[in-house]
Amino acid sequence: MIDELEPKRIKFDESISLDVWKEIFIRCDEKSLIRLKMVYRQFNSIIDNKFWSKKCERERITLPPEHLVKFARKKVCQILAMNFDYQHLYHYATKNSTDPYGENLFAHLKIKEEDMLDDWSDEKYEIDGSWYNYEIWGCKYETPPEGCRATESSPSKCLAFYGKSGARTITINLKEAGVEDWVMDYIRPQIFLEEKIAPRSDYPAGYSSMIMMCRENEFWYDLDDLGTRGTEIQQQMEQNAPWMDFVHRLEKYPAIMRTLTIRTEGMERNSREHYYGIKAANTVIHLDFPEELHWYKPDEIEDSFHP
Repeated sequence: MIDELEPKRIKFDESISLDVWKEIFIRCDEKSLIRLKMVYRQFNSIIDNKFWSKKCERERITLPPEHLVKFARKKVCQILAMNFDYQHLYHYATKNSTDPYGENLFAHLKIKEEDMLDDWSDEKYEIDGSWYNYEIWGCKYETPPEGCRATESSPSKCLAFYGKSGARTITINLKEAGVEDWVMDYIRPQIFLEEKIAPRSDYPAGYSSMIMMCRENEFWYDLDDLGTRGTEIQQQMEQNAPWMDFVHRLEKYPAIMRTLTIRTEGMERNSREHYYGIKAANTVIHLDFPEELHWYKPDEIEDSFHP
């Protein structure tokens, strides 16, 4: 990476092909590229949206899926003057170390598992990042998972929930993660959560998952219920049940949503102690764009909190 170039010291030489300039610029940092665009008209034409797309690929930032790009381009031509802004994607992905169109947003949360509570406690563990907030309480981190049925495919580590009050809340600002506003308003990607869950071998357990969308500067706990913004599902498991794949998907929600909240609780059943809850591992959170996409109208889904 070439950092902090002095654009005024770079002279445009017509004997150098545009392809060579591209190879030079693709190694520059974003700040230098923005300044270079203002130096020469030729540089401005080189550092275009396609250039930023190539720069994203070079730095392993996942691009929006091709079927989504084609769908949006077709609709854009018919309705609105907008398209994917790859500089926008590059900016937020590098600034906040995210990959919003990648396979797993959860993998980019900077969670220090070794710092998580190693014994049952009501103490809260929290990380407040630039684009996310991660909280657990009444949980502990286990390597390997303790007291549950083990097989060759069992996870090597997990988050174990305290039966009475164990909970985890993940809040992601999708705008700060690099998703453009028009994608959230007109495409509205489906929200996908997948984990492996299991109870202890000697206690049955239950698992509750809530996915909810909020506007910027709104908080899920200030709203009375899910309304049209989210869904909640529960899974009950008998003692000694094997690890199972738990999948939760939010398919529809109103416009102007920018923040995603996922709250999970693991509860032990049929015990006075309420001690051992569910165990969760291999968490995956990603934005899903089905092959059959839909272009939403702004008021197509009523916001139950802002009718």
